[in-house]
Amino acid sequence: MPDSQRTELLNQLRLQDLITEDQLSRAKLYLQFISGVGFETQEGAIDWLLENRIISERPVAQRPEEPEPVIIPEPPVNP
Repeated sequence: MPDSQRTELLNQLRLQDLITEDQLSRAKLYLQFISGVGFETQEGAIDWLLENRIISERPVAQRPEEPEPVIIPEPPVNP
């Protein structure tokens, strides 16, 4: 896989807020100077980031928070 595609995978991780801007910059710098980088998927990219100590733990995708249910009281019944 060309480095441009690896860079795109890293950019996608950033867009998903799985890595920070600083981590993205460091990863791109590593890609410029390290040959034989072998990841082709986002999971592979995360493994590579972990192996090179760019990130210290596997990121967890942020799920959108579900809104609290709105409870509408029933109107009082007039006798």
